Amino acid sequence: MNYKKIVAILLSISLIIGNGITVFADGETNGETVSYEADGVVYELTDGVLHISGGPTVSLSAIQQFNYRTDIQSVVIEEGVTTIGTEAFEGCAKLESVSLPNGLMEIGESAFNGCSLLCNITLPDTLTKIRSYAFQNCTALTKITLPKAVQQNGGYYYSPFRGSGLTEIEFEEGIETIPRY
Repeated sequence: MNYKKIVAILLSISLIIGNGITVFADGETNGETVSYEADGVVYELTDGVLHISGGPTVSLSAIQQFNYRTDIQSVVIEEGVTTIGTEAFEGCAKLESVSLPNGLMEIGESAFNGCSLLCNITLPDTLTKIRSYAFQNCTALTKITLPKAVQQNGGYYYSPFRGSGLTEIEFEEGIETIPRY
């Protein structure tokens, strides 16, 4: 190995360690636990279950490294996360269930777009905004309950549920305005 390659490798390693950046490799984890921490958020992927925690108030608005993954079957987001950002889990073909925390206030545009196996999600009472296309093409999602705090389409024109499998929308008691979905 020549001198330039060694320097390039050492520089790459120092940049990764120095910035605290670790990227999940796409693909199967083969039963191994893969975890890292960045910007106050801890990510841990074990046997298809992705746990996300952080606090006291964390936004996942910049997180996009989880879209189009094939090794995530379930996502558990702990309290302290207030926002799920644009395209955060878009195209996760094997994602079936998502656990959202109380305190979550916003689901970003296309956050779960194309998660065609997603069939189990409960929206927390604290949710106020569901952005356009958030659950677009979630064809296994047939029923959802909208919390009373949800505002008119989160300020966007297009339905968060466009192309989904919804056959039933339940409105939480006390809802004052029925959002245009």
